[in-house]
Amino acid sequence: MPDQLYEKHIHDDPDFPFFFHLDTAVPKKLDKAFYHWHESVEILNCTKGDFVAVINGRRMTLKAGETLVVDPLSLHATISSGDENGYYCLIIDKSFCAEHSLVLPDGSGAGVFSDAKVNELFSYIDSERRGMEFGWKTAVSAAVLSLCVRLARLYPPSSAQRTPDPFGGSAIAQNVTRYLYENILDRFSMDALCAYMGFSRFYLCHSFREATGESIVGYLNKLRCDRAQKLIASGCNTVSEAAEKSGFSSFSYFSRVYRRIYGRSPSEDMPLKKTRTENA
Repeated sequence: MPDQLYEKHIHDDPDFPFFFHLDTAVPKKLDKAFYHWHESVEILNCTKGDFVAVINGRRMTLKAGETLVVDPLSLHATISSGDENGYYCLIIDKSFCAEHSLVLPDGSGAGVFSDAKVNELFSYIDSERRGMEFGWKTAVSAAVLSLCVRLARLYPPSSAQRTPDPFGGSAIAQNVTRYLYENILDRFSMDALCAYMGFSRFYLCHSFREATGESIVGYLNKLRCDRAQKLIASGCNTVSEAAEKSGFSSFSYFSRVYRRIYGRSPSEDMPLKKTRTENA
């Protein structure tokens, strides 16, 4: 079975929820490739040569100027045929799409495609990232938004079912992750999750920890604290309001968990003006 890795994406700046880099696919056999998965949307744009992207067992070849959307929770890897190649990799946190009411195309439905405007936007993002002139993050954010809109217009979201994970090893963790995201504001019940998944508590917890290195409750707390951190940093919510809007029913528990994850109290992430208002 190929190696599999769950990638946890943590953004230091909540207002810049992206990862962007120029990468190269390396020659490897299919069963020796480095497979990984995460909750974010990933977009690959080939800049030169060609390489193979393997997504949930499906092989797709990208050539220079071609693009592919990797759906969240998809097990994927890139493999080179041996020739020189290069590609942009843009990872967009799902919160960015939600904030702008955008639904990107289903990657399995859109497949590999070529669009001059998409290529232009990738080049612009790379130029801004390299130059890092004043306002570069704002410029990149605007370009990423334009890119998302372009993709959504080119390929309206499909209602088709996604291809199931053929490797099996991380499928349980992927489904648990999706369940937690969809029910993040509801009162959590391990019994309800087990009933939904159809597995025993021991097997479910063991499988999830083996794939992610975390407990299910610990992972849920991290999701909720990430949400609360964004609400607090916005300055539009008090700390207690952010906790409640993120699924925490106990403020004291929220404060303990938040400090354990980030090493600081929730109030320390409040904009200065808001903090003074609350402390007045």
